[in-house]
Amino acid sequence: MKLRYCILILLAVLTTTACGQNAPAPKANETPAAASPAPPEDANRVYILDRKISFVPPEGFKQMTDAEMDKKYPDQENAPQLAYRSNDGEATVALRITNQPLEIAQLPELKGVLSKHMETTVPGLKWIRKDMIAINGGSWLKMEATSQDKKEKLYNDMYFTAFQGRMLGMNFNATVDRYPKLKAALEACRDSVQVLP
Repeated sequence: MKLRYCILILLAVLTTTACGQNAPAPKANETPAAASPAPPEDANRVYILDRKISFVPPEGFKQMTDAEMDKKYPDQENAPQLAYRSNDGEATVALRITNQPLEIAQLPELKGVLSKHMETTVPGLKWIRKDMIAINGGSWLKMEATSQDKKEKLYNDMYFTAFQGRMLGMNFNATVDRYPKLKAALEACRDSVQVLP
């Protein structure tokens, strides 16, 4: 199944490369500043794809530089298009839009495919929650779990939806030790996500 193959690639990027690399502080990057009726204007809001997708990164998170992205996500073909990291490198917010066709009605199928795949490939995976949620009027598949990478235990809060007929994935994660302190900030970032048609 083609959906299954593309999902496997996305998962490999989102769940295994989230935290634990202490790179130098990134350079400041500018975002386009064009007028838009929605989402609400915010000096910290990040806009991509002609302002169709936006979110507010957690305070203190910086956009990863090209060099940081290359190091953290060596498979350039499947790397996120955008990632922000905490100053200590122990938490990231990553976004990827694939060419994989996906419609909202397929999210329950996606849940089954991702669950099965992750249960056999992600070391130390423990599910916390897998269900459908609404974020600012949009339907999203939420998959929340802890896992073990080479150095430490990670907390992954993953979200998937359809955007213009393609799969959009966002991952909010941190080391398990750091997650309790960042939970409110990561959830506020998630709640700020706006996806326009």
